[in-house]
Amino acid sequence: MAPPDPGIIEEREEERTMKSVKGYVITALVIIMLAVPLTVTVADDTATGAPVTLVGIVNDNFQFAADSGQMYEVEITDVGNELIDTVGQRVELTAVIGEVDDVKTLNVMSFRILEPKPQDD
Repeated sequence: MAPPDPGIIEEREEERTMKSVKGYVITALVIIMLAVPLTVTVADDTATGAPVTLVGIVNDNFQFAADSGQMYEVEITDVGNELIDTVGQRVELTAVIGEVDDVKTLNVMSFRILEPKPQDD
């Protein structure tokens, strides 16, 4: 039997290398395609579950109107109920943002009053 032609061996090695490179490129593209939506989701405070600090005013409908213009429903918790007692006052709070049926919610962890409630004359 005759020894294999060195040119054919080189062609086969090159084919294997190309297939390997294509595999790596496809894998990298798939990873990138999966990572982009995750990055967008993490940018939203709702998805991270990390506490945020907001400033705004509490109204008598169990809502918090943030200075950014975003409205939040205050979740009924011990601290949330205390916050509702500050209706009409400007407060700074720390909370975890959630979402129920497309409504943003706040699980309030702590708050402080920034301005005293105006006195009735």
